[in-house]
Amino acid sequence: MIDMVWNFPLLPGQKELWAQYLSRAMAEYSAQPLEGLRPSFRTPAEMALRERGARWLGFPAERTWITCGGHHGNLVALL
Repeated sequence: MIDMVWNFPLLPGQKELWAQYLSRAMAEYSAQPLEGLRPSFRTPAEMALRERGARWLGFPAERTWITCGGHHGNLVALL
């Protein structure tokens, strides 16, 4: 799980992992406007955002969820 609330790495090795993920994401989506990367929880486009996040993280879309922060993400994982 990546908690986007924090804007700095919290765990050892996380800085390198973030750099890898962000480099891959920017290389893959740099031709698109940045607004296309901004998540929205109010539109039917959530599945497309989940698929984009899943590709970015290298996970299946069925195992990737957009949440409203770490607490919400942990609750979703437990459910």
